[in-house]
Amino acid sequence: MDRSLFADRVWRVKESTAVEPGTTYAFLANGTLVIASAHGTPLYGEWRFEQGNLTLIEEGRPYRTEILGYDGENLRLRSHNPGEPVDLLLVVAADVPLPPAKPQ
Repeated sequence: MDRSLFADRVWRVKESTAVEPGTTYAFLANGTLVIASAHGTPLYGEWRFEQGNLTLIEEGRPYRTEILGYDGENLRLRSHNPGEPVDLLLVVAADVPLPPAKPQ
């Protein structure tokens, strides 16, 4: 899978074992990860996609993340956070503008 298939797009959580539906994830091409919900300040982290392996870095902690499926409009992930893995079904959020790379 090529990282450009999901980078520089905003994705919305449709289903998850731990993340509130409606939360958005933006994988910016420069490696910035922006996670935003309606109830708080966006979290800025990082992401890497190297040799077919995705890593999400939230609050300085890296989490190996499996890409379980991708069809252009849906992205299914399993993030190996401490405790139980977190499953996410993300859908393209075409109505949400791409966030800035750094908070203003």
